[in-house]
Amino acid sequence: MNENVLQIAKTDNPDHLHLKLSGIINEEAQLGFFKELPGGKKVVINTKEVARINSCGVREWILALKSVPQGLEIVYEECSPAFMDQVNMITNFASGGTIKSLYIPYVCGSCDKKSEELCDLEANMTADGLELPEVKCPGCQNAMELADDPEQLFSFLG
Repeated sequence: MNENVLQIAKTDNPDHLHLKLSGIINEEAQLGFFKELPGGKKVVINTKEVARINSCGVREWILALKSVPQGLEIVYEECSPAFMDQVNMITNFASGGTIKSLYIPYVCGSCDKKSEELCDLEANMTADGLELPEVKCPGCQNAMELADDPEQLFSFLG
């Protein structure tokens, strides 16, 4: 895969359309598929392999989402840190869609090993708020810490 080109893999399931995005969202990203999505159907967008989004990509993404047919339910899964950075900074970047799961960056305070762990928001949401499970370092087995400020990581929930 050319990492400079956004790739979109589509799978039509009985109850939803699944889109897996990989690469970079920039001014060259072909996002015209948004206006062709089936209205009234659920669309699940996996952004696990979205490595980067530049400022032109943010503009193109927001413009493309404005063309989504009415009544379309959008669910984002396995959201990459690059995607979540934009969700947390840019109003309406998710265009009213629901974030189902996201990758959270962790760091080990003992050996400095870094890791990204998938967090299913529904499974980790309690009456008291979001409770993250303890993550063990794959290197030294000590408990890992969030690599970023939790208020910033999860500001989209507020």
